[in-house]
Amino acid sequence: MPQLVGPSYTNIVLSSIAILLTLAMAGFSWYHRRINGAVHMLVISLLGAIWGMDYLLKLLVPSPSLAFILDNLQFIQVVFIPPVYFLMVMVFTGRSTTIRKPAWLLIYLIPIISVVIIATNNYHYLLSRPQPTAEGFLQPHYSTWFWVIIVHSILLLLVSISILAITYVRLPRWSRGRITALILATVIIGAASILSFPAWLANAPVNLTLIALLIAIIVLAYSLFSNRMLDVIPLGRSTLLSQLTDAVITLNSSFEILDHNAAAGEIAALDLSRHIGENFPDLLKNSIGHITTLDWGSDHSEEVGIGKGVDSRAFDMRVSPLVADSHRVAGYLVVLRDITRRKVEELDRVQIQQRYRSIFDNTNYGIILVDSSGRILESNSQFARICKCTVSNVQRLTLTDIFTDAPRINIKAVRKNYPIIETRLIRKDADPLPVELNLTSIPGEEAPVFFVSIRDISERKIAEETARVALESAQSRMDELAILRNVTETLNRASSQRAAFLPVLETVRTITKSPAVWLMLVGKTNDQYQRIEYHPMDENNLLTIENIRGEYPKCLRRVIDESLDSPRLTRDCRCNRVSSEKNHRTFPLYIGKQPLGVLNFIEDPATPISENKSRLLETIGDSFAVAIERVRLFKSEYDQRKLAETMRDINTALTTSLNLNDILDLLLDELSRLIPYDAGNIILIDNGHEHNARVRGYEVSSRKDLTGLPGMSFAIEKTPNLDLLTAQMKPVIIPDTALDETFVPTPVSRDYHAWMGVPVINDGKVTAIFCLDKVEVGFYTEEHARLLSMFATQASLALRNASLYSAELRRIQELDGLRATLNDVTGQLDVNILLQEIVKRATRLLNVEVGELGLYEPEEGVLRILVCENLDYDTVGTTINIGEGVMGIAAQTRQPLSVTDYRDWPNRLNTFDVEEVASFMAAPMLAGGIELLGVIGVGDKKRHVFSDNDIRLMSLFAQQATVALRNARLYEAARRAAEEAETIRKAGAVVVSTLNQDKALRLILEQLAQVVPYDSASVLLRQKDSLQIVGGRGFKNRSAVVGIEISLDRVNPGARVYLDNKPLLIKDIPAEVPHFNMLGKRSIIRSWLGVPLTIQGKPIGILSLDSLTYAAFNEESARLVSAFADQVAIALENSRLYENAVQAAGRFETLYTVSQVISANLRSEEIYPAIHHATTRLMETEFFSISLVDENTGMIEDVYMVDRGEPAALSSRPIGTGLFSRAIESGKSLFFNTFNEATIEDTGAVLIGDAQDDKISQSILVVPLKLGTRIVGVLSAQSYRQNAYTETDMELLELLAANVAIAVENARLFGEVQELAITDSLTSLYNRRHLLEIGEQEFNRFARYGRDLSAVMVDCDYFKKVNDTWGHAVGDQVLIQLAEICRAGLRQVDILARYGGDEFMILLPETPVREAMKLAERLRKSVASTGFTTNAGTLNFTLSVGVAGMDESCRSLQQLLERADYASYVSKDSGGNRVTEWAPSILRQAANNHDLLR
Repeated sequence: MPQLVGPSYTNIVLSSIAILLTLAMAGFSWYHRRINGAVHMLVISLLGAIWGMDYLLKLLVPSPSLAFILDNLQFIQVVFIPPVYFLMVMVFTGRSTTIRKPAWLLIYLIPIISVVIIATNNYHYLLSRPQPTAEGFLQPHYSTWFWVIIVHSILLLLVSISILAITYVRLPRWSRGRITALILATVIIGAASILSFPAWLANAPVNLTLIALLIAIIVLAYSLFSNRMLDVIPLGRSTLLSQLTDAVITLNSSFEILDHNAAAGEIAALDLSRHIGENFPDLLKNSIGHITTLDWGSDHSEEVGIGKGVDSRAFDMRVSPLVADSHRVAGYLVVLRDITRRKVEELDRVQIQQRYRSIFDNTNYGIILVDSSGRILESNSQFARICKCTVSNVQRLTLTDIFTDAPRINIKAVRKNYPIIETRLIRKDADPLPVELNLTSIPGEEAPVFFVSIRDISERKIAEETARVALESAQSRMDELAILRNVTETLNRASSQRAAFLPVLETVRTITKSPAVWLMLVGKTNDQYQRIEYHPMDENNLLTIENIRGEYPKCLRRVIDESLDSPRLTRDCRCNRVSSEKNHRTFPLYIGKQPLGVLNFIEDPATPISENKSRLLETIGDSFAVAIERVRLFKSEYDQRKLAETMRDINTALTTSLNLNDILDLLLDELSRLIPYDAGNIILIDNGHEHNARVRGYEVSSRKDLTGLPGMSFAIEKTPNLDLLTAQMKPVIIPDTALDETFVPTPVSRDYHAWMGVPVINDGKVTAIFCLDKVEVGFYTEEHARLLSMFATQASLALRNASLYSAELRRIQELDGLRATLNDVTGQLDVNILLQEIVKRATRLLNVEVGELGLYEPEEGVLRILVCENLDYDTVGTTINIGEGVMGIAAQTRQPLSVTDYRDWPNRLNTFDVEEVASFMAAPMLAGGIELLGVIGVGDKKRHVFSDNDIRLMSLFAQQATVALRNARLYEAARRAAEEAETIRKAGAVVVSTLNQDKALRLILEQLAQVVPYDSASVLLRQKDSLQIVGGRGFKNRSAVVGIEISLDRVNPGARVYLDNKPLLIKDIPAEVPHFNMLGKRSIIRSWLGVPLTIQGKPIGILSLDSLTYAAFNEESARLVSAFADQVAIALENSRLYENAVQAAGRFETLYTVSQVISANLRSEEIYPAIHHATTRLMETEFFSISLVDENTGMIEDVYMVDRGEPAALSSRPIGTGLFSRAIESGKSLFFNTFNEATIEDTGAVLIGDAQDDKISQSILVVPLKLGTRIVGVLSAQSYRQNAYTETDMELLELLAANVAIAVENARLFGEVQELAITDSLTSLYNRRHLLEIGEQEFNRFARYGRDLSAVMVDCDYFKKVNDTWGHAVGDQVLIQLAEICRAGLRQVDILARYGGDEFMILLPETPVREAMKLAERLRKSVASTGFTTNAGTLNFTLSVGVAGMDESCRSLQQLLERADYASYVSKDSGGNRVTEWAPSILRQAANNHDLLR
């Protein structure tokens, strides 16, 4: 035995201590071997003890060779300790499941090989080779495998240290103590392994390896007894506890706090991190303020409140004893579940119940609870108020007691919700109240209880009867709208007042059950009104229409003085045969603020008019007023068209004959097409001779003696009604001839009661009278008079042409006879006698006493009086200066002049004695409308008011007198005049033969060329501020000339003709108007003649003739062209009337059609093109747009835009910018017919449409879309041509906009409903239902064409923790951002929808599975690398993604989605943050693992 001295003795002692400590650790680990990880600690302890004993034996054996062997055997423990320690660290940190079995074998591969090499080292010395020393010992020399062992051990220890360090960082501070010892022991063991190299410790006084091993064992022992490492759960379970939302606290048997998770550390009131090791019940007592009643000996729970003030929280505290193997209590597990939210919810639930009770008691609805027998169990105060009884009394009643039709309420049929029904509530001391009843069963009660809500719907009932809204209004008002629509449609189809009034009065009687209904309409004068009475019991005479003259009745007078602004009772009106003591109801009719009349009826006492009916009747009255006005306007257009068609037929017939008798028969025949009459006659007036030229219908009179009626002559001045008609030159209507004193009856006229007469005026005088008779009293109206006047105006041309033709024939005959007489006698005319006759005829024509005639002497510039009639002193020979007196001013102005009070006229002449003449009138005698020949003057010694008709008669007579003065022309001139008259007749025939403007102008200009030769002629009409050529003849390129505009500047001859309204003759154009030939014409115009085109004395344009010859025209030419100008004006007027009628009918048809289209559609893609098409039909539209106001953004959004037939780019602009904003802000339409850069700058207009197009609109209409008082957008029609629009176009577009506003609002509401039905409200993605709808389409396409289709299910990992920790608001923020990330990574054709909760489903059309996998992987990486910004800070998430593709085994879309869902659950079960492709094995796994199934 060698002596142990020095360092060897120290090593032996240290080794022995280490062996004992490691064995003690092994025993302790064996005792706790059931704890996970204790076995690994046991193995390490045993390996350490064996290592120490091997080293101790090495020190004690005397044999060097045996010491060498023991030295090699140490490496068996050295090589096994790092792997076992590494596995213990993996188990301790909860990562053991991440290493598969092959990896475990790889870790132990080096130790196993090392054992073999150590055992056979003497054969190969791969580990070490013995090397003798000088002292006689064997020193090992280490070889290759030694370094393999060292590197393997160090690597495992470094990995262990890294894992422990990572775990240390991630663990909360309170749980880092237990892992600190492991890290320190690992570092010490690593250092011991490194220091175990003999080469490094050859000169060490002690064995550092033993010291390091001893220190490591001490550290582990400290951990075992101080931190109780093996008594507590492993770190993996601790980590799991740290992630629990419930607070978990571990106590020892003495109730001292050993450990807690993160949730427990967050309880601020306990502050557990500062109280580790303290008594938990004492700590809890200090926090909750009282001693808990928990039984610590068994599982028990108690609700406690921890904390104070705002930090106070409620917990459900459960204590569970931890029983060891020996059935002793080793400690306690305390779980604190935060129930603060539940407590708040319970409190809220109580408050809600109280609130519901308050609502029950205070709601405006009546609420009762009834049992299955209908007995009332409980009611609120509102119901008692409605019933007009107390709550206690209500509970004694049943449904039968309170509802009029209670048997209809079948309580036993109620399952969940009973249909809402309307009934009437029986009230105490009051009328039954209309109510809406909603019956719902209340679940959960032992006996059936039913919840009945009663809502007072009396106001709604009233509104349903009076509202007049669009077709999409509530169903409850459709009946009223149907009545209004039927009445309106009937009025639109009505062709007469009778047909218009009858349906309205029938409707009023149907609603009111009234025995008498009548209508009073305001007349054109204050003493004229119309009464229309409905007789339902008289089938032969349902409606009587009376035109009444006299004082307005009381009801109508109230409308005129605006005291009747709402329906009311009218007493003592006496406007009807029914007694005034009854309930006479009056409804005012207004058009805007203009009174129209009143609608009257007698209220039937059996059916009194309710407020609802009153409102409905008021609405009908308003609609009726508008309809009457619309019917008047429409009927006016219709009558004009009918008149134009009738006149076209008449004129066509007139072109074949000039026989006056044929024309008269034709006029009476065609007149019946316009105005109904029972009998009629035409009176011709010729030079004071009045006679019945034609009669019709009197043969049916009961008095058959018609002898003398045709051709009967009479004096108009002795027939007051005809005298009034001719004097006023206006229609006369007599409602009842039997009561009218001005009517002179004839033997046959007593069978007729209504009479109407209209004058036919030619050249300012009445030449004929149309007289119509009707048996029915009060039949004829002002409208009939207007139509007959229009007919008479058109008929005047036919009568005039026939009369002119007959007169010219007679004149030729007279002139032939006169020439023969003159040849035989003197051959001259006696001017003096002629002048005397002119004055006599003038005074007799105007029924005055005084007359004068003065001829103009150009040389002196004065008028010389040549004839004086009935004056007390002779004025013959006296002169009057031009511009003085009545005759001088008439000569100067070339216009007639009348002075009613001549004695007080400041410009009167002293020629007449003050008392001689009271009133005076003068008319110039103009030759050809230009040359002044003289002046005729007539007057009266008593005051005489000269009417416009008198002035026209005087002017016409002056013209005839002028002709008489110039009647000394040669016989050939007279014959030429006859030929000219024939030409004019042919021109007139042309006018009446066609309504086509171009054709009529061409034929008239051809006829004119036969009378007045010319080289070219043109017709110009007034257009805005210029004259525009609308037709012509003689131009080489007519199309280049038509459309040219000439400004109304007096430097232009045409402008002077138009402005002066008289002909202009220019004999030398180059000399007088040099700039005239600067229009680009090749030929130079030498002479020119222009005459005005007039309608009723007002110029509408000019007729101009051009000649290449100097002085080609003269005054006679001007006269003839003026006559032709009248024909041209009539042709243009006929064409205009016909075109207006046709256009008006077309426009109304277009408006009606588009209103039908947009009312029947709710989709904007169908409505907008229909509106565009209608606008194009109504007016010239090259650019069209519809823009709507977005009230949320304050922007004007273009929703439809078409430029020259092509869709234009849509844009938006803020309100306050551009023309559209001006229309929206002002609420008024904008109208531009010229638009240039300056206009753009002035108006602030913004260019829209194609930015590359330099062309801008020249004519613009912008109309706001109004919905009540709200403006929802604008409608715009534009043209690239100037002056493209008129005021009529703007009015039409405004009418269209009224319908468009309603249609646009309906489309918007429909779109919002559609969007809400298919969209998830949180993420704005498709919802699950819409996904299934469009997914079925893609699936069917796959099945039909075999296309690829893939589905991707995206599930957010640990999303529930977000909601539980930070609340649903943060969860919603995460879902919104996740939806945006998913949307950004998809194509436009891909379908993304929120499938449910935190799940999103993606359908990828035309995408195979491998491409879908790539997309899913990109999506997973994108989410994993993105920080989600929330109210709780930036959060990170991962996705579990499942991908499935269509194949032959997939039979439905639902199956495809389920496969993707299964695959996503596989990803989630595998730890999340991964993408899994579906395979059949997943389905089998899902069947085996029910956790994957829903």
